[in-house]
Amino acid sequence: MGQVETKVFHSAPPWEAEAAHQNTALSQEMVEMCWQKWRRDSRSEDGKIDYSEFVSWAGSLVKGTEEEDKMKEEDLKQLFDLLDRDEDDYLEFSDILAFVFSMEMELSDEEKRIRSFRFYDRKGNKVISKEEMFHTLRVLGDIPADYVAEKGKMPDEIENLFSLMDFAHDGKISEEEFLRATGHYRRLGQLLIIEKWEHVRNEMVQSLAQDLEEWKLRKDKAEGEPEPLKPDKEENEEETKGILKIKKWLS
Repeated sequence: MGQVETKVFHSAPPWEAEAAHQNTALSQEMVEMCWQKWRRDSRSEDGKIDYSEFVSWAGSLVKGTEEEDKMKEEDLKQLFDLLDRDEDDYLEFSDILAFVFSMEMELSDEEKRIRSFRFYDRKGNKVISKEEMFHTLRVLGDIPADYVAEKGKMPDEIENLFSLMDFAHDGKISEEEFLRATGHYRRLGQLLIIEKWEHVRNEMVQSLAQDLEEWKLRKDKAEGEPEPLKPDKEENEEETKGILKIKKWLS
């Protein structure tokens, strides 16, 4: 079999840019900077990171801060499993952006609900199935890790949640239904809104904000540098003729 070539995108691919636009509150400029940073990092240059690379990457964000001592391996494994929405044991670019979601240090209540919905909607098809809700709550520890759902039968906790949120009675929870229910029922919001690891997200936001300013300065400097002047074609021809005349005189 011949060698397969992988196209390297120096700018964020259209599908990544569109996914960021649909699923986050990040600016196009921030997404572009994050993509270039992602592609340059040796841990993610192949387009994804595994768990060990994720631990190294997350640790570098909080190194030297008060949060460094709070980082526990079990917490990082839980976060990794939450972000690994397709359950392939790797995190992709879109998974990281979904976690950052916004450059605001403190998200509004609505933003917290929208961001949480993205974590439950593991297939990214704008609805939450019972299986997705079950998997996410098990990752978060709200359902015992050793609990195995029987085929076609979900734990009572899942059935009760859907009885409160599935207003259309179609076996799925849309984003509108999720936002409406978690906003209306206070205890339901407290249960389902995912705010854990905010210290990690805040460190990421601060780091990215600084990186963006440096990236913009480099970009402006590069765009402001004048292009080297190209010699005029006629000047080149005259110079060539002059050289030929000198050679003729000297011969």
